[in-house]
Amino acid sequence: MKNIFDQKYIIDELNKQERWFGNDNIEIDLILEYGVLADNALEILRNYPILKKLVILHCGNVHDADLAFLADLNKLKKLFIAGTKCDGSFLQYVNPDVHYLQFKYSHLERSNARFLERFANIGQIALEDCGVDDSVVDALTCQSLNQLRRIDLYNGRFQKQTERKLVAPNLNSITVVNGLGCANITNIFRETQQLSHVDLRYSDFPEDSIIQLLEHAENSNEFLHIDLSGTSASDRTIEFIASSNLRNINFLYLDGTRVTQNGVRTLAKSKHSKDIFKLGLTDIDDVDLSLVISSFPDLYEVQVPYSALSKCNIPSRKLRLETETPRVAIYSVKRKDIQIVFLKTTYEYHHKLVCRANRYHI
Repeated sequence: MKNIFDQKYIIDELNKQERWFGNDNIEIDLILEYGVLADNALEILRNYPILKKLVILHCGNVHDADLAFLADLNKLKKLFIAGTKCDGSFLQYVNPDVHYLQFKYSHLERSNARFLERFANIGQIALEDCGVDDSVVDALTCQSLNQLRRIDLYNGRFQKQTERKLVAPNLNSITVVNGLGCANITNIFRETQQLSHVDLRYSDFPEDSIIQLLEHAENSNEFLHIDLSGTSASDRTIEFIASSNLRNINFLYLDGTRVTQNGVRTLAKSKHSKDIFKLGLTDIDDVDLSLVISSFPDLYEVQVPYSALSKCNIPSRKLRLETETPRVAIYSVKRKDIQIVFLKTTYEYHHKLVCRANRYHI
C-alpha cells in the first residue's frame, strides 16, 4: 500500500526537524517518496519558507499546478522532482537562486524548457528521461552560467546544428548518457577547460568529439573519471589518452567500445597507468589479465568478461557470486589486492538493467 502524504504528515516531518535543529538549520528538508499526495497537502509548505531541500519522488498524482507554492520558498536550494505528472511548467515558480535542480522520469514540454533560463546561478542540473532536446540546449546557452559545475543529460535527442556555446567557466562534470545527435551539441562545450568527470555512456559522439572533450580535461587538477562505455572510442582514443597531459585518471571505463588488447597494452605503457584505480574492460575477449595486474600498480578493481577466467589460472570455486538473475551473473575474486569482477553477460545488457534499477532512486 502506498504512503498517503497529507498536511498533518508534512507538518509533523518539518516540526520534527525544527525541534532537532532549530529554525536556523541550514539544511531543513522534506522527502516525499513512493506515495500519493492528499488534496492541497503541499499548500502547507507556504508556511515553511525556511525549507532548503525538497524531494518529490514517484508520487504519480502530482501536477505542475500542485507546485505553485514553490514561489514562496525563496530559500530553497535543492529541488528533486521525479516520476510525477509534471511537464516542467512548475519551473516558473522555483527560486531562481536554486543550486541543484533535478527533473526525472516525467515529461518536459519544449515550451517549458525556456524556464531554465531563470537559473543563472545554478550549480548542478540533472535532466533524465524527461524529453531532453535542442530546446534545453537553447535555454542553457542563452546566458553565462558562472556557478555551474555539473550538467547531466540523459536520453537526449538533438537534431539541429548550433553555433551557440555553453559559457560555464567552472564546469567540471559532463554526463551525456544514451544521447542521439551528439555531434550537434559537441560544439557547445568548446570553451570548457577543466573537466574532471566525462561520462558519455551509449551516446553517439563521433570519436573526434570524444577526444575533443577529453582535451578539455587536461587543465583539471582533480581526480579524473572517464566513462566511454558503449561509444565509438577505439585504440585511437587510447593513444590520445596515453600521450596526453591528462592527470590523475582514476576511473576509466571502456566497456562496449572498439578498444582492443592493443589499446590496453598502449595504456599499460603510458605514464597514466600508475594513476588508474578502476578499469572497465568487459568486452575485450582476449584481455591479458596478467598484463593488467602487473602494469597498473594502484588498480583496485578491474571488470572483465567471464571468458577471461579460463586464462588467468583462477579456479572457479574461488569466485564469489555478487549478483545473479536468469540472465546476469557477476562474480569476483581478490588477487594481489585487486578485485577482479567477471561479468557473465554483455555489458550493454547490464547497463540497461542498471538503468532500469536507477529509475527508482535519486
